[in-house]
Amino acid sequence: MSQLNERLGTVLENVPLSKYTTLKIGGPAKYFFDASSSDDITKAVDAAKELGINYMMLGGGSNILVSDSGFDGLVIHATNDNMRIQGQKIYVEAGALNSQVVKETVNAGLTGLEWLATIPGTIGGAVYGNAGCYDHSIKEFISKVDVYRDGQKKRLNKKDCQYSYRESIFKKNKDMILSAEFTLEEGEKAKGQKIVQDLIARRTKTQPKGICAGSTFKNYKFKDEADLVDLKKKVKNIPQEFLKDMIIPAGWLLEQVGAKGMEMGDLQVSEEHANWIMNRGKGRADQFIMLTSELKTKVRDELGIQLHEEIQLVGF
Repeated sequence: MSQLNERLGTVLENVPLSKYTTLKIGGPAKYFFDASSSDDITKAVDAAKELGINYMMLGGGSNILVSDSGFDGLVIHATNDNMRIQGQKIYVEAGALNSQVVKETVNAGLTGLEWLATIPGTIGGAVYGNAGCYDHSIKEFISKVDVYRDGQKKRLNKKDCQYSYRESIFKKNKDMILSAEFTLEEGEKAKGQKIVQDLIARRTKTQPKGICAGSTFKNYKFKDEADLVDLKKKVKNIPQEFLKDMIIPAGWLLEQVGAKGMEMGDLQVSEEHANWIMNRGKGRADQFIMLTSELKTKVRDELGIQLHEEIQLVGF
């Protein structure tokens, strides 16, 4: 602890991570450091490596499940949020809130990221997971990502990020995302503001209210036509829009097997959206794991489809 403080300044001990996640679940971080700049992040990584301490970066805390035992290492809490707009490009640090980035770009007369206003969290998390909704995703607009890798800052282009549906190179390596650059199109401020308002209203109407992490499972993508034919034998009346896109929302699949309302301790599958697990106040990580395992088993046994978690596990 003293060595961390010497290198970084104020480092806290045994900080409950439940306070920093939207699911409000998670034990303590052995060490916790607020990184208010990109340099803070690189210093924290270097310090952890020098001292042989596990480390991870935490942004807005959405789409993650922290173990009840917490994280035995250094949690680097990214609060670096500087941003700069030049022409049709916006440069933004990893700790900036998605909602603030959208506000700044729309006010500057740029369009493209309005949908991001409906996704809680930070730019670092969005870049990490190739966040997306409403037929858009981060990979459409990203042009560069600055990371800290093996003691050096590196700049990656879009191809380097290896983006696919909810996947990226960042889920496979130890890169620390420092900042990103997005290339947008010229738009109209008033029109952009209207799009944001409409999308937020749509989200509010269709998604549950309460304590949750967001979508639990990734949507299912058909491998080929034979895969689709097999599913049609088990499920009737598949919406045409799903067949057209060759993607079936995980929530719809869960609904077909009666997942809505299923419970485990103080956790419950939402009655409004079957891909959301709600914490009624005292839910635990071990209960979440058991409930998701049961849900996956039901979908596999009844529909022959293997669901995969979108939510990231920490400390397991």
